[in-house]
Amino acid sequence: MRFVSFFHQLQPELGRRIRLRRLQLRMTQRDLAGNEFSSSYICQVEKGRLLPSLPAISLLAQRLAMSLDDLLPLQAPQDEGLQECGRNTGACPGRDGQE
Repeated sequence: MRFVSFFHQLQPELGRRIRLRRLQLRMTQRDLAGNEFSSSYICQVEKGRLLPSLPAISLLAQRLAMSLDDLLPLQAPQDEGLQECGRNTGACPGRDGQE
């Protein structure tokens, strides 16, 4: 479930970065769309309503002269169980017979 939440949170930031870079390059949505996408598709991505596939993100990054690292706001979702692991006691809940 956290994985799905992570991608839901990714959408608006990815769209913001795409739009900002497109405007910096003085491109229209049609320019960015090329033959592979529609301008409506780019609009939906920029508004954070649609998360493109990884191949689509890669192509958009290429057209925007950006690396995937610069385009994708990747932060691993925090796993509360992992955060607790080792804190103060050095033990993980449910591991080593501890709960």
